[in-house]
Amino acid sequence: MNILKKIDIEQLIKFVLQRYKKDGGFAAFPSLPSTIEDTFYAIDIIENLHRLDKDINLISLIMPEKTAKFIKEHAEEKALPIRLRYYLHKISTILGKDFTDVINFTHVNKSDFAEIYYTSELVRSPVIGEIKIPAMVLGHCTCKDVYYNVLSCPEPDSLQRKNLVDWLKKCQNYDGGFGFYPGTTSFIENCNYCLSALSLLKDRPFNMKGASRFILSCQTAMGGFSRNIKAVPFLESTWHAVNVLKAL
Repeated sequence: MNILKKIDIEQLIKFVLQRYKKDGGFAAFPSLPSTIEDTFYAIDIIENLHRLDKDINLISLIMPEKTAKFIKEHAEEKALPIRLRYYLHKISTILGKDFTDVINFTHVNKSDFAEIYYTSELVRSPVIGEIKIPAMVLGHCTCKDVYYNVLSCPEPDSLQRKNLVDWLKKCQNYDGGFGFYPGTTSFIENCNYCLSALSLLKDRPFNMKGASRFILSCQTAMGGFSRNIKAVPFLESTWHAVNVLKAL
């Protein structure tokens, strides 16, 4: 099943653009101010939709120079967490700009797999040698940890790969979605982390059709995606959904 053809792309685009603000950023809700996080989610959604379908060119519907100015102003803040600086880096890369600085390693949470990955991307060099990647202990982590561990170490040895794949597959529930770890409730962000990690490991879930159905069930009448069928849509959950489209 080509899941992209099942998505209401027109409503999805409308949902994203409704959150575009005059300062060049995006907001979680049309009446709220723009944030770095939501601007990253929106711009990356736009970029990924274009990658999935070259006929979708949303950059032409926004004002890149205003967005670049928004990014530049925030990039000059010295106390930004690594996660937000990584978001700024990604946005500026998509827009063909670069306002990010080399970060200070002393501020990195060396037990956080996501922060380790963000650091490696910001300094544009492999993180190994700069920060020791902590051992992945399945049973004491979430699928988010596993995903960022796989991003940082994309070629695990055969035994580690098998353990990671088996664990990720066990995160899938009867509703087709994935939990934070085996036996927990399905949410769209977990689908992103698990399916994207499995894709990087060149494997597939037990129930691919079920995963597709779960993702489709999360798109709301507003066009955006919610964390699950009972939740409210936001740019963050919509970003996770679009990333799942790539993995599927």
